[in-house]
Amino acid sequence: MKSKLSFAIRYGILASMALSIPAFAQCPADITTVLAGRWTFRANNNSVAGQFTARQGNFRLSVVSTTIIGSSLVRYDSGGGVYSLNPDCNGGVLYLNNSYAPVQWEFTLTPDAVFGRVMTFRTGAIPSAPPFPTPPAVLGNAPLGNAWPAPTACPAGVLPVNSLSGVYNTVSLSGVTLTVPSPSSAPVGSITGRITVGPSLNFAGVLANRGTLTFLQTPTYLPPPNSPPANAPQLPQVSQGGDPGQYFMDSDCSTGVLTMYFAWPRPLTYDLYARTALDGTFSYVALGASFTGDTFLASGGTIAR
Repeated sequence: MKSKLSFAIRYGILASMALSIPAFAQCPADITTVLAGRWTFRANNNSVAGQFTARQGNFRLSVVSTTIIGSSLVRYDSGGGVYSLNPDCNGGVLYLNNSYAPVQWEFTLTPDAVFGRVMTFRTGAIPSAPPFPTPPAVLGNAPLGNAWPAPTACPAGVLPVNSLSGVYNTVSLSGVTLTVPSPSSAPVGSITGRITVGPSLNFAGVLANRGTLTFLQTPTYLPPPNSPPANAPQLPQVSQGGDPGQYFMDSDCSTGVLTMYFAWPRPLTYDLYARTALDGTFSYVALGASFTGDTFLASGGTIAR
């Protein structure tokens, strides 16, 4: 009850803040169009990724996310939220009230040559009581993450199963953590390489929204030398000829699931959140984990052509 009441208070205050913002010359007449649409985000050292949608006409948000919390992965956690804009409409405060990992970020909105616009998040504290931040936001120094425009539908004439087709030459799944029986966890390396998307799968003659993959990956331990840390399991074992996998894409091509069948661990599954470049090209933010006995391996990053 306390959590829901706390959210109601925050929601009301942030909503009233947003509604009180005047329409300055830098802002459109309807300032709710500034963020209107779907956004894919990644933040907090690759420990959270997902999508939020801002709708024209109000300052409310709907959100779905994947979050690493300790030695567990919370997948497709859905919730709501609210945001406010600064008087120049180039930044504000974003509050995502997911069930397991609510966050509050101050953000700036800047032009980008690849995606058109990019959000940059800073500061991450969630106040437990008023006063809450008021525009203009005072930003912290270290960026916490970013958000990019996301698709709301598949490209024209493209089936979901084909939206991931082709070769992805830039696969970077960094911030890999290995949690062994002790409660501590620390980044130990990264997985980089490329993915080749194979044929789609049919079930009883019906084309499914899923297909096959081949992973050509190289695990790298941090810091050098490139060897497993003491008293910790090793990174995924990869084969020189590539490792098999599968993927699934949702009906609007905005989210999906990618599974790598490495020799160890087996399997490593990622949630995919699509982002859209100005030229219509899709790339993906990925966050996932694998459980092997008492070992929890988690990583996040990007998958692009």
